[in-house]
Amino acid sequence: LTEYSDILATQTAYTYQGAAAGYTAQTGTTVGSPVSQSLQSRLDSYCVVTDFGATGDGVTHDTAAINRALYQLYCVQANPQIRRSLFFPAGSYLITNTILVPPYAMLYGEGPQSSILNFFVAAWTNTVAYASGVLVKSGGLYYRSNFAVPAGTSLSDQIDGQYYWGNISTGAADSLPGYIMRTASSTQQTGVNIVSPYEPQNILVSNMNMVTNQIMDGLLIERAHDCSFTNVGIKGPLTTSTLTVATDDIAAVRWASTSALVDNHVNFENCSVSGFTYGTNTQQQIEGIVFSNCKFDTLYQGVYLGGATPVN
Repeated sequence: LTEYSDILATQTAYTYQGAAAGYTAQTGTTVGSPVSQSLQSRLDSYCVVTDFGATGDGVTHDTAAINRALYQLYCVQANPQIRRSLFFPAGSYLITNTILVPPYAMLYGEGPQSSILNFFVAAWTNTVAYASGVLVKSGGLYYRSNFAVPAGTSLSDQIDGQYYWGNISTGAADSLPGYIMRTASSTQQTGVNIVSPYEPQNILVSNMNMVTNQIMDGLLIERAHDCSFTNVGIKGPLTTSTLTVATDDIAAVRWASTSALVDNHVNFENCSVSGFTYGTNTQQQIEGIVFSNCKFDTLYQGVYLGGATPVN
């Protein structure tokens, strides 16, 4: 009877009751005229990253699903009505490429020990299948899959004349992305493609953890303003035994400005950083940056400003 019916679209019987408090809240002007809404409307009041295919199971590669969610929620249309907050239920979200956070995005999880963005690059093996876009490491080099790769294939195998793994035909390898997460424009563009008035702004990230097993930076704040990170962890791969020198030169938080778009008014509250050469490092001009009640641990240096040749 319901095979071709959209039950959620027709259901208008949802009424908030608050029964857990021991009584029914009065949502309308009288007890007999409660305010109701469709179930579809109620469920659409916020968005869950699993709606876009992310799993958080620690096995499935979730990069494409997360970036697609951010694009669809914050880049397709400019009207603020579609800017639903994006919820990350507890889980380990396996990623092998940078998460691109556009203006007005709000990402939140269930705590740094529960909702984890895990940038993990595994050693390539031909005994398992890989999804499209997955980064692997072999012989000290990185390779990213161009298509879904079935088990039993080699790095040089092809499908319809195309190599499963990028740039194998030229002998060149892919490169490790520079960051776990970075701010982006309103079309998820980065670098020189970030221009006013579409620069990163009003980004809120809370109750999450970013982890990587690779020698790379954690978070890049690029040409951004009016952003906030609360109860966020950023954990790198370095240990006390490898942090006696600054050779690896990776930072939990790094900054990039131009003279026209200076990073400004960015707050970190109750965050923790560890396992990097620097807690935060910049040679760029920055203004109004606040770290408050944050924990800096297992680093070569906590805060490094200026460097040998400051720019912009």
